[in-house]
Amino acid sequence: GSFQHDNYEEWRPVGEGQKYASAGEPEDVFTRRMMNLYQWLDKRPESTIAVVCHWGVIDFMMGGADFKNCEMRVVLLSDVANRISAASSI
Repeated sequence: GSFQHDNYEEWRPVGEGQKYASAGEPEDVFTRRMMNLYQWLDKRPESTIAVVCHWGVIDFMMGGADFKNCEMRVVLLSDVANRISAASSI
């Protein structure tokens, strides 16, 4: 089936003949998914966790910090907490 959402805005390039398998993910669904990821990470017993992800996850979790392709950084979960706290009020 096709995806329908009143507030959906296409984030991928359009109008250039591209065809996508799905319409994408609404902002509220993505935010909820990122909140769940943060909570899952926060509950993990490990002291070090590697997170490999796409730009959207980095942008959300790091509040727009600029990362190069395949860049690795050490980030404290407590540094992400402020961004998550702000997003939870959305």
